[in-house]
Amino acid sequence: MKAILPVAGKGTRLRPLAHTYPKALIPIAGRPMIEWIMDPLVEAGLQEAVFIVGWLGAEIEAHVRRRYGQLALRFVPQGEMLGLGHAVSLGLDEGEGEVFIILGDTLFEADVAAIRACPHSVLGVKEVADPRRFGVAELDQGRIVRLVEKPAEPRSNLALIGLYNIKDGEALRLTLKDMIEGDVKTRGEYQITDALQRMIDAGHAFQPWGIDGWYDCGKKETLLETNRHYLGRLDSRREAVRVGDSIVIPPVHLGTGVQLSRSVVGPFVSVGEGATLKDSVVEDSLICEGARLEGVVLREAVLGREALVRQPPRALHVSDNTEVDG
Repeated sequence: MKAILPVAGKGTRLRPLAHTYPKALIPIAGRPMIEWIMDPLVEAGLQEAVFIVGWLGAEIEAHVRRRYGQLALRFVPQGEMLGLGHAVSLGLDEGEGEVFIILGDTLFEADVAAIRACPHSVLGVKEVADPRRFGVAELDQGRIVRLVEKPAEPRSNLALIGLYNIKDGEALRLTLKDMIEGDVKTRGEYQITDALQRMIDAGHAFQPWGIDGWYDCGKKETLLETNRHYLGRLDSRREAVRVGDSIVIPPVHLGTGVQLSRSVVGPFVSVGEGATLKDSVVEDSLICEGARLEGVVLREAVLGREALVRQPPRALHVSDNTEVDG
């Protein structure tokens, strides 16, 4: 089993965190996002993974090689952000067979083995309230017959979630190659939906696969929502517990070496290793490793590595895209 994972995006909607933190390594419930994506693939028999990297790609490569060194790994730089179709094309080899493609900021809960057992190519879909923000699949008798990228007037509410199992990877490679050589773009980018539509028109069968467990991590609000979901999966405790002179209200993740002092943490808080919370109350937040909180009350907060937040804030040292809410 081979997978292609495009992880080259800069995560602009997650700035300032993404200025220095690769999006794929942002922790969700105490684990880097990429691990939540990779582990189900490994369980389904993954042998080879190709990562399409860009911004801070060296950090992603170092982490993946440490965590998944048993796999055949390749890291291919995407010099220009020319669209998902272009990114995928960089990971496809001549004579490609079956290939699983999953976006690096899309966490999913699905039976990968069952998807691969399907005789046809599979596209993961989910019903959404506003399909205009997504690629949309239109069906006829259970088969996908049309794909439209961000339609102004959608004929379907089935959004493509960024999960693709392509049976004929060589056909996809040649289709993308033809599009790129012919400079066929939509909205200024080489779209994978355009390539898949060409394959459908050529007679390739594509089946929709409903994905209920789909969690977007593209912006702060959805990142925290996803963090809440995975914390609930990992921490089944129902009662608050005392940790020294502090209170922890589950679900909560506390990384190795976290120090709590006269604080209340939770519910729905993930605290990275080595972080320190003193005289603070934190709820529904993501605190990265090494961060320090002193005398603050926070809700729906995201703090990067080694961040320092004190109350009251008499002086600030901030950078681009920083948010300070009173």
